[in-house]
Amino acid sequence: MAANQTKTAALDFTTFHNVIDGQLTGPGTTYHTVNPANLENNLGVPSSTLGDVNSAVEAAQRAAKSWAEVPWDDRKTAPGGFIAALEDLSDDFAQMLNKEQGKPVSIAAQRLNSGPAVLTGNAFILKPSPFTPYCGLKMAELGTGFFPPGIFQALSGEDELGHMLSTHPGVEMVTLTGSVETGKKVMAACNATLKRVILELGGNDAAIVCTPKNSDVRSTAVWVQNGVLKA
Repeated sequence: MAANQTKTAALDFTTFHNVIDGQLTGPGTTYHTVNPANLENNLGVPSSTLGDVNSAVEAAQRAAKSWAEVPWDDRKTAPGGFIAALEDLSDDFAQMLNKEQGKPVSIAAQRLNSGPAVLTGNAFILKPSPFTPYCGLKMAELGTGFFPPGIFQALSGEDELGHMLSTHPGVEMVTLTGSVETGKKVMAACNATLKRVILELGGNDAAIVCTPKNSDVRSTAVWVQNGVLKA
């Protein structure tokens, strides 16, 4: 199994699918979110089933075995190409972030430039927030041109999807960035199968400012405030 080196291709931001084993699936039953900036309905996204979860987990298990054996120099080309492709499409993703989160496009673009974390030798299933699923699904769709099937998958759905993934015996680790209440539910669900869990909960961009003697406190405060509001 080798990493792909596909050039950036345009993405259709008018249709949204799950990405399972390198294929766009569904959408089957769908739900939609609301654009918080204008209260208009966004487009439909898949409401994933247990069958979708099983298929994605099985694909990840198959892919991970051979992906971990790919030499590092070959494996690192996939994340590098993927991040470059994200940057090429940053305007499109920023527009979509504006629709799903209500952020001004300029702020959304800044958020996207940080890019995803560089992948190691693991397969993973991305479950975006049920309130903001659109960019996550499109990132996984873009990833099909760079990662072997099963390495980067994405499923959208509402609250029950998180429980299905957290309790699935084939999922070995769960990471969550979210609320304290959701973190408690994930931790409880993972306890049954002794999964490893990483939780980042309830943060609001806390900052410790070490003020030099001649610093401008006012400009520093503005900088910190912008970091909170743009996160």
